[in-house]
Amino acid sequence: MEKAQPTHLSIGDFAEASRLSRKALRLYEERDILRPAYVDPESGYRYYQPDQLAAARLIRALRQIEMPLGAIQQLIAAPPEQHEVLVLAYERRYAARVEQVKQAIHSVLLTLRHKEQTMSFTAQQIMLEPQMVATITRRPLVNELDEAIRTALAQLQQVVEAQGGELCGAPLGIYHGQINEEENGPIEICWPVRGNLMPQGEVALRMLAGGTAVCVNAHGDDCNFPAILGAYDAAYDWIKANGHDMAEPPREIWFTAPGADAHMQIVWLYQ
Repeated sequence: MEKAQPTHLSIGDFAEASRLSRKALRLYEERDILRPAYVDPESGYRYYQPDQLAAARLIRALRQIEMPLGAIQQLIAAPPEQHEVLVLAYERRYAARVEQVKQAIHSVLLTLRHKEQTMSFTAQQIMLEPQMVATITRRPLVNELDEAIRTALAQLQQVVEAQGGELCGAPLGIYHGQINEEENGPIEICWPVRGNLMPQGEVALRMLAGGTAVCVNAHGDDCNFPAILGAYDAAYDWIKANGHDMAEPPREIWFTAPGADAHMQIVWLYQ
């Protein structure tokens, strides 16, 4: 990359040939997605090789399907045999996101029609006993959440059983921060246990506090995101309406796997 060659395309010509704006090309350079073949050290002019057009047009196509720049960067850097795998994985995440948007729109329409989103959720007071759990902390975005939970639970089960311990209740998650398209928690994935166990690697052990809590059950489609947020709202509203404050982050208990017969429970300690 010592100097521009006659075959090189200026950034303007390359933008026209690739149907990408100059602004987009500069952004892709900054993100190390598509770098110019040559940058004149005196003028700062950028030049591209004709054989970079295929990559530029691929990037354009990926942006047309709303693939984030981080995912595009990962795909471009991956070996060619991984490209299709990464695109299909994105397709699955995108489909899940579309389903979440549909459910969110349904909730919005109910609100606009003056129907409370929490009307299908009933809050009740319960007493919790202290509980020993094996736990792993993860930082997934919402489209990575189900896989993060599955793999963490499998790891917890393996460690507990390898040490001769016993899993003795439904697994649960504790959200120590928001998890959505932009925020990644963290979430603490827990499984109640018994036995003489020791921490191992990223698997920790700790005692969950007991006390008075509010409990909200969710079933079927209400267990899906974002519908499950209505259960959190119902628990929060009950605590505040009865003059209490939250004692710790809420627990999301998973009695079943996701699906038509799903059963989850939001449990929130208060004081």
